[in-house]
Amino acid sequence: MNGINVITEGLDAESSRLEFLFLFGPILSRLSEFHWVYEEIPLGFITGDEELAVVPDDDIFQDHAPPGTLFLDLAKYMKNDWPELYGFRSKPDTKQFLAGFNRAIATDGKWMNQLQNENWEGLMALYHERAKRDGTEANRFLDAHTDVCIFNIDGGFWQFYCRETNLVDDLTRHLTGIPGFEMSLQELLYRSRVTTLRSQVK
Repeated sequence: MNGINVITEGLDAESSRLEFLFLFGPILSRLSEFHWVYEEIPLGFITGDEELAVVPDDDIFQDHAPPGTLFLDLAKYMKNDWPELYGFRSKPDTKQFLAGFNRAIATDGKWMNQLQNENWEGLMALYHERAKRDGTEANRFLDAHTDVCIFNIDGGFWQFYCRETNLVDDLTRHLTGIPGFEMSLQELLYRSRVTTLRSQVK
């Protein structure tokens, strides 16, 4: 599955405040057509130095948002620090998907443990090298089971992958030429992913 990597550190303050809305605005209506799964509710807002959660009243939002619920009205509350969203055209079995995904992450963690290197930076360098060369179990799982993925990595950049190339193309056209960030094409299979992996490395 192909996509784009967008470095957002150069956005102005107002754009950064509503970063998700600013970047994905032109395709939000189409993104809202998908079912969305996540391990943590990706909505929140900042007041002063405190981040407050935005949690819809409906219990269905605990790990799955059906079409028409997550984006549009709620897009302005999307966190811009580590949200991970997995999209599906058909309603998924959320528990089964997350269980399979976490097994794949655990497999990547076991590979890192076998290196017997206690230096985290050294481990991550090897992990990134492997991810770019061979892919990872987690990425292979996502590539096989999802239709679209959206990630933010440590507040510094967004990654967007979609099986429907017209969405990737339309987002690329929207972002091309807008000052303040860098953009590059990337394949989901070979992305470097560090979220939740640390807990798998003893």
